[in-house]
Amino acid sequence: MKRIYSALVLALGFYPITLYATVGGPEHVDILGADPVDQKIYFLRHYNDESGRLPTLYYFLLNGKSPEKPIEVKSIYTKMNSRNYEAASQKTLDEIAKIQKRLKPIVPVSKQNSQLKIIHQNTQLGHYWLNAPEEKVTKQTVQYQIYNRTNRQKFQSAKQNLINYQNKPIQINYIYQTPKKMKQAQIAVIQYLGIPTETGYIKEDAVLLIPQE
Repeated sequence: MKRIYSALVLALGFYPITLYATVGGPEHVDILGADPVDQKIYFLRHYNDESGRLPTLYYFLLNGKSPEKPIEVKSIYTKMNSRNYEAASQKTLDEIAKIQKRLKPIVPVSKQNSQLKIIHQNTQLGHYWLNAPEEKVTKQTVQYQIYNRTNRQKFQSAKQNLINYQNKPIQINYIYQTPKKMKQAQIAVIQYLGIPTETGYIKEDAVLLIPQE
């Protein structure tokens, strides 16, 4: 797991007023840890652009009706403007830090036996690049599933969807395993070229894998 808060706090000093600027950047996922009591796995989505936008906090609820669907934590965020941005941002970061303190570590596992299987792919050529609408680029609408095998146990995700550009590879970066006191599951972090602006930016997603029956 990454340690994030020093970088986030420093970032506040660079963007105290300019909210949602136009300069883009990649989106990265940070797996924070697991809450065995509530059966939750928390992760953050970071927006590494010049908007000053705070990371978005999500969790997978393993004992929920749809555990594969990430749930956004909205209660720790307040509406911000140029007057309250710094104070509101710090309050949100403090709340994220409190949540992370109670979480158990989530363990990375080998991805050697993992597979990202494309189920359906539709490729189109069109004017999809945001800052160069006159140029034609390829856009791939992809449906996929992820499979992994660890210690003779097989895991798989639900069917997922993404939009990829310029025929860039879609790949699995990391896979994590839940602690023993939780329902067994794995979380894969994938990356693809999902932000069609400027030079093009990588986007990461967190995907839940559950044991195959």
